[in-house]
Amino acid sequence: MAVPRPQTRQFEAFMTNLSYARRMVEAGRMLTPLKSPSIDIDDFYRAAWVQAVAAIDHWLHEEVLRRVAELAIKDSPDMPYQLRVYELPLYTIEAVRRGDVTVPDAVVEHLRDRLAAQSLQHPGKISEVLKLVTEKKVWYEAAGWINQSFFQGRTSLNEKKRTDRARHRPRPRRRGVTRGRQVTGGQGRQPEAS
Repeated sequence: MAVPRPQTRQFEAFMTNLSYARRMVEAGRMLTPLKSPSIDIDDFYRAAWVQAVAAIDHWLHEEVLRRVAELAIKDSPDMPYQLRVYELPLYTIEAVRRGDVTVPDAVVEHLRDRLAAQSLQHPGKISEVLKLVTEKKVWYEAAGWINQSFFQGRTSLNEKKRTDRARHRPRPRRRGVTRGRQVTGGQGRQPEAS
């Protein structure tokens, strides 16, 4: 069940950035036997990790923008809900009305500005941004694919079980509060009115 390699400029840039990270790891491996006191070999591995995470972050930004542009051009009712209800500022709508910019370009530029300061490294943040281009539950489907591809379906992930379990978990009690009354001094008495 191989996934075909995407033939996009964004994915090629991602692979180039990952190759830089791999080269840093290889440099660390080659320098390890030298055990030089002046070179901290761990820096190569840290740099490779940072490079790989940055490569994923950059690729996700660019890939989402590319897909939003493709979807916005189609102007289809099959567009993901989050993209259909995506809000643009009034000055952008006026620019579209005047013919200064097309709707797809306006959406992409506004989204680019909005995503510029947002890192896409946390699964929740990634999931939220991907809702602009798909209504699939990306992490749930990825877990299923990994389970089938690598574990031959030996593990099970049932989203309903997970939410039920979370719902029935006992709530932790907040310190100092019991049944709506504030506890003072650990004695369980109400403060006296002055």
